[in-house]
Amino acid sequence: MKQTKKSAYALGLIFCLATSQLLSFKTPMAAQKTKLTLNHSKLLLQKGNKTTIKVKKGLPKATAKNKITFQSSNKGIVSVDKSGKIAAKKAGNAKITVKIKGTALKAFCQIKVVDKLQQVSLKKTELTMKKGEKINLLEFTVSDQKLSYSSDNKEIAKISSDGTLLGVNAGITTLNIKIKDSIKEPVYMSVKVLRDEYDTPLGFDEKRDDIPHGKMTEISYSSTVTGSTRKCMLYTPPGYSEDKKYNVLYCMHGIGGDHKEWYVNGSPQNILDNLYAENKLSDMIVVFPNGRAMKNDSIPSNIFAADAVASFSNFENDLKQCLMPYINENYPVYGDKAHTAMAGLSMGGMQTVNIGLKNLDLFDYYGIFSPAPTTDANLMGTNKELYPKVIWLSIGTSDTTSGQMASNTHTILTEQGIDHIYYRMPGAHDWSVWKNGLYNFAQLIFKS
Repeated sequence: MKQTKKSAYALGLIFCLATSQLLSFKTPMAAQKTKLTLNHSKLLLQKGNKTTIKVKKGLPKATAKNKITFQSSNKGIVSVDKSGKIAAKKAGNAKITVKIKGTALKAFCQIKVVDKLQQVSLKKTELTMKKGEKINLLEFTVSDQKLSYSSDNKEIAKISSDGTLLGVNAGITTLNIKIKDSIKEPVYMSVKVLRDEYDTPLGFDEKRDDIPHGKMTEISYSSTVTGSTRKCMLYTPPGYSEDKKYNVLYCMHGIGGDHKEWYVNGSPQNILDNLYAENKLSDMIVVFPNGRAMKNDSIPSNIFAADAVASFSNFENDLKQCLMPYINENYPVYGDKAHTAMAGLSMGGMQTVNIGLKNLDLFDYYGIFSPAPTTDANLMGTNKELYPKVIWLSIGTSDTTSGQMASNTHTILTEQGIDHIYYRMPGAHDWSVWKNGLYNFAQLIFKS
């Protein structure tokens, strides 16, 4: 019995020793299987370029720098020093081999050197597309080399390896486009995926140097209503000629502005110029009046003073008796209802409704952007023969100033059976909404 126990003990000891030996051999074997990864597996360099090859992954812990070796297969094409710094000397192909002394670990970087490597150039730096739309980016890039693409936000836009861009969800992302395997910095393209048919494209309000431009001029006219000389900004389109007839749009500012508010803050000349360049507008003159019809019509220190607020209603008299006759006499406009429009933001939106819709014999088109709380769409009456061809009503979804009034106006127009466009977009009581309004409204008017 004792002999049996001793034998069993001896067998157990032998098993433990054997297992221990196996485990001791397993660790270095596993280490041998570790893959060495470099920061570049392929490189495309221009002659004279310099960069550094580094071990990115797989380096055994506590490996000294002098244990890492670098070797070029052709030093005449690419040289490499002991720290991994490489220099492209002349056109051709070479291979850098990286090894870890005392191990079988090694990795390679294939290098192609060319005499001249042109940077990627873009035909467009901004691109707008619809959700679900596909665009081939090769149409907008110029390069004699293969390119690689990436998107900063794949939830908005994705790019396949062949350069096909897919609009996934509404939003804006940045694309990084570079020469494949090159150390050159990428070039960037902004991409906007539209949320709906009335969303504005990238750059819609930016000045473009590659298109014809209209002209924005400050003009003056005599007002018998205020007993003073009043001013307007007036936009004439590219190619304006006194030998042809034009439609006219009267575009109003807000309670805290004057005739220059649109010009200074709303970029109307850029918006209109860009639309003309895309053949999306009918020929029109745009008048930006001072909607504060009082003798001293400068912006008052208290914009809510009773006389200042009342002057916005008094503008009806100035518009009909002085401004419109002046424009009709001095500019080649048709001057009739079918060729005249009115639009405005905030207090100017109120004027478009309270003045414009009350005078349906004067206007066939109305653009109402974030109408002020004093707006009353019931003023337009019930003569359906005079109802306008287009009414555009827009509001920012977070607008606490005009949100309820816009909703009320929409309800009144709906109850009266008046066709109109009611557009709610992300935004507050701000220029993003008002610029969007001008951009869309201008495309809808004078089309028939």
